[in-house]
Amino acid sequence: MARNSSRRHKGHPRVGLISPYTGGNLGDAAIIESARKQLLDRFGDAEFILLVLDPVSVREIHGVDTFQLSALRRDFYFTPRSAESSTSQEDSTGFLRYRVRAALKRIGGRIPFALPVYRRLRGGLQEIRAEAGHVLDARRMVRNLDALLIAGGGQFDDVFGGPWGHPYAMFKWVRLAHSQGVPVFMIGVGVDYLRYRLSNWFLRHAMSIARRVSLRDAGSIEVLRKLGIRRELVLCPDLAFGMVNSTGNEKIEATRSAQDFTIGLSPIAFGLPGSWPVAAKESFDRYWREFQALTHSLIKENYSIRFFATDANDYPLAQRLYDQVTSVPTGRERIQLLPPLNLAELITALPNFDAVVASRLHGVLLSHVSRTPVLAVSYLRKVRAQMEDMGHERFCLDFDTFTAPEAQRGLNALLAERGRLVSQLGGVCAGRRRAVDNEFEAVCADLALNS
Repeated sequence: MARNSSRRHKGHPRVGLISPYTGGNLGDAAIIESARKQLLDRFGDAEFILLVLDPVSVREIHGVDTFQLSALRRDFYFTPRSAESSTSQEDSTGFLRYRVRAALKRIGGRIPFALPVYRRLRGGLQEIRAEAGHVLDARRMVRNLDALLIAGGGQFDDVFGGPWGHPYAMFKWVRLAHSQGVPVFMIGVGVDYLRYRLSNWFLRHAMSIARRVSLRDAGSIEVLRKLGIRRELVLCPDLAFGMVNSTGNEKIEATRSAQDFTIGLSPIAFGLPGSWPVAAKESFDRYWREFQALTHSLIKENYSIRFFATDANDYPLAQRLYDQVTSVPTGRERIQLLPPLNLAELITALPNFDAVVASRLHGVLLSHVSRTPVLAVSYLRKVRAQMEDMGHERFCLDFDTFTAPEAQRGLNALLAERGRLVSQLGGVCAGRRRAVDNEFEAVCADLALNS
């Protein structure tokens, strides 16, 4: 039991929410807002602190307290470092580093690689020192929590940063919480990629400590079972379903021409070198050619187009497509580019689309939440799982093989059935919302019982 658990008697729990969030992903933003709403519905004066990768940006976006998730810096697992800390370090050690570098340069001709080895060692020691300081700060912070939640998203993943990225960060925070008697809950988390044994070790130990673990899809549970996880695992849909739009997407389904339809297009930077941890240029280039061809085909047939992105790495692609198709004056008035990474504006816009073509999970899922049918170009298991869960697997294409004509045919079939699909989405998403409600009821009942 947490040392300050008396706060729960007053209905004012202080809850930490873990997410590898930088402010640049609308799926993470939706999950955080959904979790906050669920907790506030049950503990009206709950306080929150978000443990994220970019505390400054996230605090500005969500208006709540934040704390640095990790002191380690890994490729595609970004941890900003303050100018103040780097400046003070330069002042205190700069002269010594200068002398050491000068000495290494003098002997560099006789001892190959002396300077690179020194740089690697120096970087490692700096990282160890930063991590030790972060652990101490995190321990002081976590002792003031009543609960620690690892909420939603594909957080069981080591592509972004490797095992010393998010797997280690979760292990560290869970161990710190356990040492202070703070209960840990993993809610609606998904498994994306797990490539390293060390990642599996970190996650296995973190899950063994957590009071409750729920996964967002059956495929994630299956992956963990194959890794030897034997503890109880329950299903909880993606927390973004907690943002179900009750007004729905209700457009008259009389006979309509292409110019009466509005299509949302959301490309993904999967495999694009520099924008994705695992570069697959040939695969991305093929996808990009087909996506461009589909875009130009839709414009030629007089559809209205709305470009959008749910991740910062994808927005330049949406911008590029918009610039391409608006360079010609004809039809420009039917083409728009949504503002970058604004969750409220996207949630408002999506119900006004007749259909969406998207690849990222939350580009698909947030459209479904808004009762907008989707033609998905699936790049990972989780996207196909989402389409199957909605009963829309017929409208799911493969990232590596889809073609623009195939996508055009799929979109035409989707629009022909749009009325039925919208009605079906309303019922399925309402059920997912109830399942998210039930999971938080169980978590909050556990908190109240153990206060």
